[in-house]
Amino acid sequence: MLSPRAPLFSVSLAFAIGCVLGLDGWIGFGASLAVWMVAGVLWLLLSRRESASLVAFYFFVACSGLVLTLMPPRSIAPDDLRRLPGEKSDQTTQWRGIIIQEPVGQNLPHASRRTLDRTMFTFRVQAWRPTGGRFFSADIDTPWQPASGDITCTILGNAKELLCGDELEFASALTPIAPPLCPGGLDAPAFDARQGIFYETTISSLNWRLVATGGGDWWENLSFRARDWAYERLQLGLEDDPRMADLLAGILIGYRQEIPPDIEQDFRRTGTMHVVAISGQKVGQVVLVVLVLLQLCGLVRWRWAWIIVPIVLLYCLLTGSPAPAVRATVGLLALLLAWKLGRPLNMLACWSLAFLAMLVWDPTVLFDPGAELSFAIVLGLILLAPPIARFFRRPFQPDPFLPNKLLTKPQRWEKAFWWWFAALLATGIAATITAEPITAIAFHQVTPISILANLIVIPTLGLIITIGTLSITISLLSTTLAALLNNANWLLAKLLILFIGWLAHEPGAAVNVPDLRAFSSPTPTLIVAPLQDSACLLIRTKSEAWLINTGRETPTPSTVWHLLQFYGINRLDGIVLAQVATADNAGAAMIVRDFRPRHLVVPALRTHSPIEKSLPELSTLTGQPLEEWKQGQSFPLGEGVSVDVLHPAVDDTSSHADDRGLILLFRAGDQTLLWAGRAGDAVRQKLTADNPDLRADVLVMGTDSAPDSDWLSSLQVRDWLQIPPHDRRVNAPDIPVPDFCQVWNLNQTGSVEVSFQPGTAACPPEIHLRPWLALPSP
Repeated sequence: MLSPRAPLFSVSLAFAIGCVLGLDGWIGFGASLAVWMVAGVLWLLLSRRESASLVAFYFFVACSGLVLTLMPPRSIAPDDLRRLPGEKSDQTTQWRGIIIQEPVGQNLPHASRRTLDRTMFTFRVQAWRPTGGRFFSADIDTPWQPASGDITCTILGNAKELLCGDELEFASALTPIAPPLCPGGLDAPAFDARQGIFYETTISSLNWRLVATGGGDWWENLSFRARDWAYERLQLGLEDDPRMADLLAGILIGYRQEIPPDIEQDFRRTGTMHVVAISGQKVGQVVLVVLVLLQLCGLVRWRWAWIIVPIVLLYCLLTGSPAPAVRATVGLLALLLAWKLGRPLNMLACWSLAFLAMLVWDPTVLFDPGAELSFAIVLGLILLAPPIARFFRRPFQPDPFLPNKLLTKPQRWEKAFWWWFAALLATGIAATITAEPITAIAFHQVTPISILANLIVIPTLGLIITIGTLSITISLLSTTLAALLNNANWLLAKLLILFIGWLAHEPGAAVNVPDLRAFSSPTPTLIVAPLQDSACLLIRTKSEAWLINTGRETPTPSTVWHLLQFYGINRLDGIVLAQVATADNAGAAMIVRDFRPRHLVVPALRTHSPIEKSLPELSTLTGQPLEEWKQGQSFPLGEGVSVDVLHPAVDDTSSHADDRGLILLFRAGDQTLLWAGRAGDAVRQKLTADNPDLRADVLVMGTDSAPDSDWLSSLQVRDWLQIPPHDRRVNAPDIPVPDFCQVWNLNQTGSVEVSFQPGTAACPPEIHLRPWLALPSP
């Protein structure tokens, strides 16, 4: 044990080791139960031998965690969604229940240049009924049947009137939550399963109706109403700058729905995402503000705890009561209780108790990166920050034989300055040491710049929280004074964004770390990844990395961004916009800004796409002129891989945008991969006419204008990787293909790694295709 005052620390670590072994599933429940009983007997038999008894006790504790993790789960209720019959996958099946999460609206761009409104929320199902295929508006007399379970709902269209606690009826099919199609994406099934969510659904704007309001859990409803009220208070005086108002709401109450994605990305790249996340740090800062105010008011200290408790509960309510805020609130209430009872405070003991309680309640949170970061950072601040701070303060300490009362005022100011500076620096270093291994494994990124960033961010964040807390409080008396305080916060937030934006794109600010699975991928490798209505191609060689297409822009880092991060790519040698269209390259700006390509390539032919107008800006971001590829050119892309440009020619008369894109033939020795995009029939026929010896071992092409089997046969295509169609169909159309051609539907197989193995005298060259999710159906 590290400290006799924190005996639970070593106990909690032993229990956590047992939980990890149980979650890995290396032993069955029966065997673990037998080992646990043997460990208990050993502990009792060795009770008179101190050292042996201690070892046996820790072994017993670890086995307890193992048994707890492997205990058979509770049986699924008969009306659970997972037990319902096949009608739940019917589009006309009706559902009734209550919204249990505040609905969030989104405006998404569409290929037609329209904006699609969507409203998303978590829904608790209470009843269901089959309709026999009848429409939602029809008169249906089928009785409702009981059902239980939570689902993730998306309503197409504007539904701003919906609130947490509203009771709805809708008709839609429930589908299992889909896993990520590409490496690096969020494992949504595992994440949602920890919250008891196993299905999702998309609801048409005509297939739902509001039944009643004001239902559901009263605490959740009150939390979201309180947060909406606080959000309105924080917008006073900032109506002309909604971006900054939303950022301040995110900082103070965790209202992150409207934070601009570019700002959120800058915080992520500098390791300062805690700015817009509710954590123990912010709860502690609110308590600190209250303590200062109580000190100024001259209240007796023994009354402070009774005043702080309701304020902490109120702040938790204003944030919407997310899990991190609840954890921090419970921890602070425990500290206040110990303070009130006159018990000595030991942070390591409090951390150990909270960690052990979390494991007993739900051992699976050990694999939750958010909980891992929360507990790891706090542990680092407890164990590492004090000795680091003492080390940095040592050179600036005054003469130890000189009493403090004899120090001059400048000397006292200097001492206080170095004390606070060393504390900030030690805090940043301790948090980085404990957090970076977790972020490297879970998010494939480390942010060494965070130590420098947090020297400015943490004090500024403290000022923003102080002013924001005063603004919300004073708004009850004067909205004018609250607006003045919000404008002061606006200035601080503006300076903070400028500072973070400057740091975020400095070389080495954020370093992408490859996933362990990426090391098993040989080079050269070509990775074809499905995107929304499109696909991209990543070419990895020993020395270079090239990207074909970037996909759409999204509110969070895009699929392509996570793909590059998964493979540990920090800078691209080149980006090729094969199709200058919204569906294929609307997200080019983010990728260009974050991965700084040395070459930016576009087709020689221009289109009427809005992306054309952004090309000069993209060129400015790279610092290099645009390069135009045209028919007849060839380029090396690194050791073992080259590309031939087969289309378009500068005199091509094609009018359709898809026919004006690049068609590229990648060569690795004698093996080839043809990127044909969504070229139409005329372009395909011209392609084979101009290149009679053209052969493609692997074809990457869409099904919007499907090729016939004769054309595939002429190219001797062995594997056809199908780019997702524009209409977002899950399955590609039934297209006849030759028997020797294997069809890979990327919406089902996920991304596919294509590696070329050179031949030897003993065996011919081979092409290996490795899907991310599953092999194609026979």
